[in-house]
Amino acid sequence: MPVMSINLQDVLIALGGQAAFLGAVAWLAKSLVSHRLAREAEEFRIKLKADADLAIERLKSSLQMVAAEHQIRFTKLHEQRVEIISRLSRELVEVPSVVRQYVVTNVKDDRSYVAARDRALDLRHLVQVNRILLPDHVCVMLDQVSDRLLHIVTFIWVFWTIVETPNPETRNVQDKEMKEAVSALEDEIPALREKLMTEFRTLLAGTER
Repeated sequence: MPVMSINLQDVLIALGGQAAFLGAVAWLAKSLVSHRLAREAEEFRIKLKADADLAIERLKSSLQMVAAEHQIRFTKLHEQRVEIISRLSRELVEVPSVVRQYVVTNVKDDRSYVAARDRALDLRHLVQVNRILLPDHVCVMLDQVSDRLLHIVTFIWVFWTIVETPNPETRNVQDKEMKEAVSALEDEIPALREKLMTEFRTLLAGTER
C-alpha cells in the first residue's frame, strides 16, 4: 500500500493559508480566555455578593446590638432620673419647711437650728452627687435653692444666737436678716421650686430642652 505523502503547502492551502490558520488559532485562544475570564468574573461576582450580604447582616446585627445597648442605657438613665427627681421634689418641699420653722418659730432653739442646718446641707449634697443626671440649668436652680437655705440658716444663727446682747446697730442687722430670710422663704424659694417642678415634669416626659 503506497504511503500517503502530506504536503505542508497543501495543508495550508486547505486551511485557507497560513494567515487564516493563525487567525483561527488566535480566535480559538481568545474564545477560551474569554470563556475562562467570564467564568472567573461570574464566580468573583457571586463571592463578592455573598461577602457583601454577610457584611450587611453583620452590620445590621451590630446596629441592633448598639440600639439595644443604647435603649438599656437610656432606660437606666431615665429610671435614675425618676428616682433622684422624686427625692429632690420631696426635699424641695420639706427642707424649706424645716428652715422656716427654725427661723420663724424656734430661732433660739439649738435643736431646731441643727435640724435646719443639716437638712440644708443634705440637700446641697444630694444636688452635688447627682449633677451628672440633670441638665446644667436645672442644677444651677437647685444650687440657688440649697445655697439660699443654707445662707438663711447660717446668718440667722449668727445674728440671733451668737450675738446675745445686740446693740442698736446689730439689732438693725438682725431685723434686716430676718426680713430677708422670711421674704426668701415666702417668695424667692417657692418661685424657684415651681420652676424646678416644671423642669422635672419635662425631664420625666422625655422632652428635655
